[in-house]
Amino acid sequence: MIEQPLLLDPLLRLMPLPATLVRHASASVERRLRTLRLADTSLAINVTATFDDSCWLTLGEDMEPEQLPVKLAVPKGRRHFSGVHLTLLSTKGQVHLLIGDDQCRAFIGSHTIIRGALQLFRGATAFIGDHTVIGHSRLIVNHADLVIGEDCHLVEDVLLQCNDPHLITDLSNGRLLNGSRQRTYLGRHVLVNRRALLMPGVRIGDGAIVQAGAVVVSDVPPNTWVGGSPARVLREQVGWTREAQPAPSRQKARRAG
Repeated sequence: MIEQPLLLDPLLRLMPLPATLVRHASASVERRLRTLRLADTSLAINVTATFDDSCWLTLGEDMEPEQLPVKLAVPKGRRHFSGVHLTLLSTKGQVHLLIGDDQCRAFIGSHTIIRGALQLFRGATAFIGDHTVIGHSRLIVNHADLVIGEDCHLVEDVLLQCNDPHLITDLSNGRLLNGSRQRTYLGRHVLVNRRALLMPGVRIGDGAIVQAGAVVVSDVPPNTWVGGSPARVLREQVGWTREAQPAPSRQKARRAG
């Protein structure tokens, strides 16, 4: 165990993740954290692989590994891992977390609820901010970096494909066309509706809305509603709320009565 309790800012440097991600962790930044060897925790008990002393689990100082709603798995045939660092600060949801390679890192923020699969391969990193809700969805991060900001909602059956599953080459010259590392970014308070597909490298601005079934292949500006395949702008200067009816409408109804 790391002896001194950590705060969020030094933890991000330790993982390492960009310090700017603090903006997506308004609750986590106030918490004191502790870090344990992953191999010594209940997460690793039923995993058919070993995690060496460079693999860590960070959680809140008031949490125990047994409280984590995470089932850890590894691919068949993998027997040894190094450089893995998981920071898990929520006790809600049910996450199937597949670690496919060394040097993979994941951060799940405070009060975040995830029901679905998070798969990390080839040194991938995934940061999911505080107060975010993810329904039964798949987040596949392969030789890529994924950021999902604070207070987002991925409704259900969303697929984030953060890199192509296979390498593609130009047969005329042998040049690799898709080998670069990708970064997929969802800003703060983004809504992604059912069965949407987000392709590698897209950037979704704060407050944006992705319509059900959309295929997002390019960046989405903040507070923009997109839909279709490929997704196009449906409306600009929009916002969304988790409430069934916006508060101003209810207030008007009470005044009218």
